[in-house]
Amino acid sequence: MKKQFINLDLRFKGSKDLPRLMKDCKLKPNKAQYLCSMQKSWDKLSAEKIPRAYLDYIHAEKEKIESCAEEDMQNFLYFANQEISPKTFSIRFMPAVYGGGKLPGGLSIEEATEFVRQKIQGKKLMFWFNFSQLKTVYFRPDGSSYTIWYTPEIKWTEEFLFTGSNGSLIGKSFLG
Repeated sequence: MKKQFINLDLRFKGSKDLPRLMKDCKLKPNKAQYLCSMQKSWDKLSAEKIPRAYLDYIHAEKEKIESCAEEDMQNFLYFANQEISPKTFSIRFMPAVYGGGKLPGGLSIEEATEFVRQKIQGKKLMFWFNFSQLKTVYFRPDGSSYTIWYTPEIKWTEEFLFTGSNGSLIGKSFLG
């Protein structure tokens, strides 16, 4: 996400702000190093779970965050409609045993599928192509396929902002 909603000059103002911020973020006193290490990820909205108290501390506006999320969605939709060549493949040989490799450049998904099928020599194995932060296309042993899309999304709860663009929010519950 873009950082336009964050005043990047605003940082912890020394030891007097840190205890208050930690309390507001519901962090134990021994987690000061964690808070400091997470600051960069929180500023970029690249962390999966961001305390709303931190967003309040840096004066991040909900409307601007949502505007950035909408822009991310527009970018996602643009790339989702582009023809992208897979670069690598993964194969499931048996439970917990995986392999894979690189694909020749410039192959369509159909050509890459045929390439992998020749590589596995007709064995009934599951394989897939991962397009980082966009989608994963899976091929079942019976020849059918399905796609999982990793749409950028944000979810607000009373205490946190959850962000995801790689499928990390799929199946998460936000009760409470």
